Amino acid sequence: MINTVRKGRETELAYKKKKEAEGYTCFKPTKKHRHAKQQDIFGLLDLVCMDKKEVLLVQVKANYKRSPKKIQAFSNH
Repeated sequence: MINTVRKGRETELAYKKKKEAEGYTCFKPTKKHRHAKQQDIFGLLDLVCMDKKEVLLVQVKANYKRSPKKIQAFSNH
C-alpha cells in the first residue's frame, strides 16, 4: 500500500523542481504546526510559481477524482 501523503508530497516536489528548472520561482506554504490537516493556499492551491511574465496557481493532484468540484467552485469566484 502506498502512503498517499508521501505520494502527494513527491508529486508536488517533482512538479516544483520541473518549474524551477524552467526558470520559475516557486512558493509552497509551510504548515503552521505538525498537526495541521491543511496547508493549501485558499484550501485549494499547492504551489504558486512565478517568472517575469506570468504567475501560475498550481494544484498538483495524483488522483483527479475529487478535485473538479473544488476547482469549479474556486473558478466561479
